[in-house]
Amino acid sequence: MDRPSAKKTLTVIVKTHNDYNVLDNCITSLQEQSYADFNIVIMDTASDDLSYVYKYSKDDQIDVLVDKRDLGFCVGNNIATAKVIDKSQYVMYLNPDAFLQKDFLSQALDFMEQPRNSNVGILTGKLLWFDLNKDKRTNIIDSAGIFQTWYGKWYNRGMGEVDKGQYSTSPLGESVPAACGALMVCRSNALRSVEMKPGEYFNNSFYMYKDDIDLSFRVRNSGFDVIYQSEFIAWHCRGWQRKNRQSMPKKLRLYAAKNEIYINRQISFLKYSYSLAKLGLVKLGL
Repeated sequence: MDRPSAKKTLTVIVKTHNDYNVLDNCITSLQEQSYADFNIVIMDTASDDLSYVYKYSKDDQIDVLVDKRDLGFCVGNNIATAKVIDKSQYVMYLNPDAFLQKDFLSQALDFMEQPRNSNVGILTGKLLWFDLNKDKRTNIIDSAGIFQTWYGKWYNRGMGEVDKGQYSTSPLGESVPAACGALMVCRSNALRSVEMKPGEYFNNSFYMYKDDIDLSFRVRNSGFDVIYQSEFIAWHCRGWQRKNRQSMPKKLRLYAAKNEIYINRQISFLKYSYSLAKLGLVKLGL
């Protein structure tokens, strides 16, 4: 259900696809926020049973958008973004398996509204792992910003480490190469600055994976900064990365490898070569 909405400071976009077991927790974490002046858009593509998203269409704070095509993460987010970017000063991308601390939005918006932070295009916080099997928050780090090795591998800093404050920041936060796509608060004019063609903010050719790195890369190149702030906390039920990577479908591994090539060839020949070799291994099933 696509309803016109009044202009808000913030719109939160939750892109879904068969996320029956996590969406309720995500929406509850939004509805329990101490800050309330925001809209939520649930953008679903190709879910098998839409009742789990349509039940939210009666909520005045939530717009439910549905496309029955298997469009992927990037196109789905672009469809939703195009509908709200002129109504919102900020657009937040939140995975349906990510759950916010109660004061996340109030903290994040207060940070972004400070004049000294007017150049921050993307803000992310500390993601801790949520154990879905035990329905339990943990103090194990999921992501403290995305970084890159000298040879070209992109990785979520701190993943799997017990949080002992090792990635704590000052109130100013920390400039990072990229923000994890599960949790990104974006300034609308920063998104406009990287619009590839009308309505394309995420790279449509990516489908999914590494799209957050590509967006962060382009936002930084446009003159904005990407900031990680450790005091802004959420929990994330990350899947494949906590299992043997071979259990990830080959189709998805190919998307990740090809998208990495696109990014790394813009950085250096060494990193581009690493990504080419990685794609070759994925094609071999290794």
